[in-house]
Amino acid sequence: SQIHRQIRNVHSKLDTHVTNAGILHLASPQSKVSAYEVIHEAVGAYPFLNAEQRMQVQVVIETDFEFISSFVRFSQGLSNLITNSLTAIDLRFAGHSRNEGCIQIHASTSGSDGLIRISDNGVGIPAALQNLVDESVFTAHRGAALGLGLTYMERLVAFAGGQVSVESI
Repeated sequence: SQIHRQIRNVHSKLDTHVTNAGILHLASPQSKVSAYEVIHEAVGAYPFLNAEQRMQVQVVIETDFEFISSFVRFSQGLSNLITNSLTAIDLRFAGHSRNEGCIQIHASTSGSDGLIRISDNGVGIPAALQNLVDESVFTAHRGAALGLGLTYMERLVAFAGGQVSVESI
């Protein structure tokens, strides 16, 4: 229901703030997480404003894979990145049809590595700010975002033994 989605969204934002502030450590219950399942959970539970916004998100599971993490926290991290993408799309297409916006969440493997790629056609990160993306509370768009999603996801992925890379074209 809508109320449950709003409550989940508030919990996600609180967890992100607390984790990024260094108050909460990521040593939460760890288990095998399926890329397919966690991506579909994040998208399915996301509090989209309307059906048009939901239609902007495309999920492509080329190859499912498992990794060790917290299912709930990883789903929250993906939700944060969806928020980042939607913000970038809103900024790029303000005053235009939102149908032009597109977010793709893609899961695949490369050798023994699992890859989850999130891409969008939003405004991107200005070249002058790209070297700051590793900073806590970095946001390329002051006033439009809090700058918490990427930091939170980087910590989750690092805790699981992986790495995050950012590319803005």
